[in-house]
Amino acid sequence: LAPDAELTSGARYLGQPIGSTDFITSFLTSKLSTFQRHALDLHRGISDLQTCAQLFRTCTQLTTTHLLASDFYAHASLIDHLDPRLWSSPFTDAINATTFEFFKKLSGTTLPPYACSLLHFPAGLGGLGGRSPTLATTGSFVIPYARSIFLAIRGVTDSSGCIAHLPSTHQHVLLTWQTHPG
Repeated sequence: LAPDAELTSGARYLGQPIGSTDFITSFLTSKLSTFQRHALDLHRGISDLQTCAQLFRTCTQLTTTHLLASDFYAHASLIDHLDPRLWSSPFTDAINATTFEFFKKLSGTTLPPYACSLLHFPAGLGGLGGRSPTLATTGSFVIPYARSIFLAIRGVTDSSGCIAHLPSTHQHVLLTWQTHPG
């Protein structure tokens, strides 16, 4: 590789920012700006309120979902007492604020603070069924991470039934990891 091929701040790989905290934060901020612009475009371009709400919930809102794990990775170490059920970061706070403002504008009225909870409550139970980044972020990081550790210890089976294992020195390091409540 040429000397200019060296990455010093970060890169995007399969849609995920990988690199320094500054690089990831900048990347998330740019994706957040796109999310906010798309939310505004829906209001400008679609007059039917139900269609507008449905497109936001099933399309626009999902443009940030794959980035929640990156947000957790970049910012979890900056938090002293992490409550996995109540994740908060500038990225997720801005997604929540944009979502609330979107539906506030859609309703044409002032919404009470508890309306935000209804935005993320399941549609089958009377809510709008949107995904809450506050509740989804920790799981979007921890579940794939735990699965990766499990596969690193147990091995990965390919389609022919062959199991590929990490070297035992790597497995041994992962076997000593433990979890503990609070």
